[in-house]
Amino acid sequence: MKLRSHRITPVSHEEYALHTDFPAVEESPEVASEIASGGRFSPLNFALGLRVPDCTFHPAEARNGARPLWFYGRDDRSWACVFLREGENAKVWQHGPRRLWDEVRAAHTWWCAQGRPQWPRFGLTVGAAGEYAWLDEPGRPL
Repeated sequence: MKLRSHRITPVSHEEYALHTDFPAVEESPEVASEIASGGRFSPLNFALGLRVPDCTFHPAEARNGARPLWFYGRDDRSWACVFLREGENAKVWQHGPRRLWDEVRAAHTWWCAQGRPQWPRFGLTVGAAGEYAWLDEPGRPL
């Protein structure tokens, strides 16, 4: 369990998504669907958290067959929204200096290339110089 001092401040959606009046880009829904179905504590979402630093993932509740997935940059006001609707391509909006969905998609590609690692393959090393997460062995930091 995290200590109160370790918890991050919740994101205020209104502070981020001021600019939404631009067209969405369509792409296949597979990556977003896999992220959405993994749950908050899945190995995939853990890997995404390590590979896309300073980003908060907030999957909204599904309603009427539609579900938005929000990604918020913690060090700037970048954001991405991936809108999933059953039977349709995903719609993606991104705004800000970071292209968060591009980063998430690249992290997903990395996770797949590693064989979709599950929990036993991840590790953590803590020492005087700091801490770092790794995959398969300490010599492979994330």
